[in-house]
Amino acid sequence: MVLRIGIVAGEPSGDLLGAEIMRALSTLYSDGDIAFVGVGGPAMIRAGIKNLFPLEKLSVMGFTEVLMRAPELLRLRKHVKDYFLKNPPDVYIGIDAPDFNLPIETILKKSKNNIKTVHCNSPTIWAWREKRIIKIKKAVDLMLVLFPFETKYYDQANIKAVYIGHSLADVIPIEPKSLPTRHTIALLPGSRAGEIKYIGPTLLKAAQIIFKKYPDVLFLSPMANQERYDQFQTQYKKIAPELPLNITLGNTREVMESSSIVALASGTATLEGLLVKRPMVVLYQGSSLSYWIAKGLIKIKHVSLPNILSGEKLIPEFIQHDATPENIANSIEYYLNHPDEIKILQHKFTEIHEVLKCGAADRAAKAIGALLKWTSPKSMPV
Repeated sequence: MVLRIGIVAGEPSGDLLGAEIMRALSTLYSDGDIAFVGVGGPAMIRAGIKNLFPLEKLSVMGFTEVLMRAPELLRLRKHVKDYFLKNPPDVYIGIDAPDFNLPIETILKKSKNNIKTVHCNSPTIWAWREKRIIKIKKAVDLMLVLFPFETKYYDQANIKAVYIGHSLADVIPIEPKSLPTRHTIALLPGSRAGEIKYIGPTLLKAAQIIFKKYPDVLFLSPMANQERYDQFQTQYKKIAPELPLNITLGNTREVMESSSIVALASGTATLEGLLVKRPMVVLYQGSSLSYWIAKGLIKIKHVSLPNILSGEKLIPEFIQHDATPENIANSIEYYLNHPDEIKILQHKFTEIHEVLKCGAADRAAKAIGALLKWTSPKSMPV
């Protein structure tokens, strides 16, 4: 028997989670063949996915940016939908990208083959667009949530949801590496072209302010791929060529662990910063239209995961017009001058880490196996 699993990730962080789930499913269903097809990045490719097209095509930021690429995204979504209707899998797993994956999940679930659908990483219904829960109920047989507070929203809507924790919390050690002796600042403007377009210049200008006060400082910037590397390298040469900046390909976690402080775009990277226990300064900038739309929709006080998960403002956040080089630099300098505050912050980060560390991929695989009533010897219910 060959199990066919459709799996589509929408961004680099989803690629890592998807790869872990693929490996866990292969281990769980070890008495039969298993084939994965869909959309993934390097990690999922290494785990054995047959890619329908590169993950990069789905990685888009902001409202206006999505609108500009809407025809292409709709064409790609139709391609995925048509493929799985013609080649029905035993289960379809959408990771992230709810606006891409949920419509596909809805159609597959209603199809004559009654394809089981799973969505991993809940849309942020607790932050904005809470009425999406109605569409989610029509789309999914199972929701896998990464954070413990999310299950209550699905319980209230009578949607099966399982808390799995976060795979990054499983692989990153609880005990952090020591801070470097030299002041080392990581600059992470994001993994998408739109993020680097707006956030890259702000971080570089903030770095210039720090460099003038601390001439022995070193800056590090990991880039998601060659395109983002070239984009940020161009900004660096134009805006701040005097900075001692080392731009690398990949190695985001290693760069964070090698740094004293991390200044970064709001997103999944803030969770990784929390897990490696590094003090952070978070910012978000986008087009004026994207910001205006988001401002009217978002219903939460904080935008970074450390602050959301803790329920308090652990780290500074600067959004749009407040995300000035001066504000970023001042926050970085505060950390440099208050090492005791960093120790307190690391303790709080550790407490959150321990909650999120619970074998996410194995939990996900067992929940999917239970949904499909697999008969594998290792197919145990959650």
